[in-house]
Amino acid sequence: MLKSPIELLSDLMEDIRRLDPCVRGLDRDLLTIEHRVKHEGVSFLTHALPAFGKHFDKCLEKGRLTSPPRGFAPIREGAIPRLFSGMLCKVFHPYTGLLLEDADVSVLKSIRQICYFMKKLLLSESNERKLDAQAQKKFWDTDRSLQGLVLDERKVAHLRHVCQFILPTLESADNDYAFKHGPGAVSEGLKPNQKWSGIWEMMTKVTYPLDGLGLDLFGLSERIEALTTETLTAAPSRWARLVTVPKSSTSRRTITVEPVVHQYIQQGFNERLRSSIEACPILSSSLALTDQRKNQVLALEGSRTGLWSTIDLSSASDLLSCEAVKHVFWRSPTFTDRVLNCRTTHIKDGKNSQPRPVVKFAGMGNACTFPVQSVVFAMLCIAAMTSDGRTPSHRKIRRTARMVRVYGDDIIVPTHHYATVVDWLTAFGFRVNVDKTFSEGNFRESCGVDAWKGIDVTPIYLRQLPVTGMRRDLLAKVLETSNHLWMEGYFKLSQTLVDEVERQFKKLPLRHIEDGYLGLVNRQNARTFNCWSKRYQRPAVRAFALTASRVSDRLDGYPALLKSLTTPLIGRDREHLLSVPRKYSVVVKRRIF
Repeated sequence: MLKSPIELLSDLMEDIRRLDPCVRGLDRDLLTIEHRVKHEGVSFLTHALPAFGKHFDKCLEKGRLTSPPRGFAPIREGAIPRLFSGMLCKVFHPYTGLLLEDADVSVLKSIRQICYFMKKLLLSESNERKLDAQAQKKFWDTDRSLQGLVLDERKVAHLRHVCQFILPTLESADNDYAFKHGPGAVSEGLKPNQKWSGIWEMMTKVTYPLDGLGLDLFGLSERIEALTTETLTAAPSRWARLVTVPKSSTSRRTITVEPVVHQYIQQGFNERLRSSIEACPILSSSLALTDQRKNQVLALEGSRTGLWSTIDLSSASDLLSCEAVKHVFWRSPTFTDRVLNCRTTHIKDGKNSQPRPVVKFAGMGNACTFPVQSVVFAMLCIAAMTSDGRTPSHRKIRRTARMVRVYGDDIIVPTHHYATVVDWLTAFGFRVNVDKTFSEGNFRESCGVDAWKGIDVTPIYLRQLPVTGMRRDLLAKVLETSNHLWMEGYFKLSQTLVDEVERQFKKLPLRHIEDGYLGLVNRQNARTFNCWSKRYQRPAVRAFALTASRVSDRLDGYPALLKSLTTPLIGRDREHLLSVPRKYSVVVKRRIF
């Protein structure tokens, strides 16, 4: 049977009543929500409540509850809305709207949990098509906005001075690139193994430096220049394909599916840039591209002390211009030319549409986009924080870099530099997302962590409604949500989701939080042993686990040799030349652990 959103919300309210027994009016709030869903549809839960949640967060920052969004009428002669008034009066004064000095953090978290619980719930296909069209339109609108961008000459001169000290090893070992295929799809629609056939075909069509890969099969002496010039020029597919993926119930994110040769080369530049960042005394203090925890810890610290501000950019990668990249990487001209040469200059947004030229540096499908934009944002912040009219020394720049933390488009800077940094980011064409940027009060948000006075108040999102007969891999996502809810103390709602999952999986075992099979987590990290392993002669668990389904993808000849000699032996399965895991497809199988 299908569990309706109202039934799940009712269970959530019951858990909140147990966690916050001082709160009144939850039954009335549930009746109001049920009435509004009946007349407005599920969009009240996926659109209206998250919009109120954003308003609530900004009011926490400002220290005062202002007029709520349309549809949330206030109490008589008061400032707080009638809906959730029993909880809001524990955070804000009901008549003045001022933030209480002893605001109840538990109630604050409960309000956010209700508002954001169904924010990322996937809706109907017709709604997804509408969001897809909106995301693609936004992609092209931001690209057109870059055409008339004029940069401030003074800011550019200062930025170039600051950037002369970064990435000293980027131009060294010029031909030492670890080219490889990425995990994503390519615009030609090739399977993972057939990507190697595509690369080999390009090698034979142009003068290709096989000796640069350690495969001097034809005795060629040309080096890496042919890889980034002749190869890409002769590539049959110079355009990428624009697709969108779910972001929330109200928006989708655009991704560019790159041509096979481009993505192969982009992965090599991506690895080189990341290793150079780790070796750079300046950027290594600001960037950790494989670890979000440093941003999360600093966000918690900023919410407690107010000394750090969190900045989020809207459509960050779509507003990254080639000019900005050239100015930041001007001391590495060879690398910059190659990175710009391997970007796709045209993008196709439909099966029957014609490729359209793009002005931006690249979409999010380009393997270089994430590290390049992270470097650009970090250097803009450092340049802004040292723009006091005096020429900064290397020592000052290095000291300033320790006060900047960047992960993609999530930026953290000292609060007293916030206004200057925002001014610089705006001057270079970027847009600050005011709904997710916080510089006042005690609320901060960065890299998936929402923080209030040093306490994590991040809500749990329901991404999939449990339906009897649904695919088992989707049920596994429901179980993951249930386990997360259990660890946060929402026991009734968690058990409701577990009951729906166990209709197909029968009795689920207890599992350790780091175990790889489907089971129920618990605070003691206990396991349920239900069988004996003859292989290892010890107690074991027979349980379901997600396993990638495989599809036939045979590879032989020189492409197979190329793959075998240029990919690590560790991690390769024995049949990697015969079949490959199917993309975005998993099956649930019972195994012994």
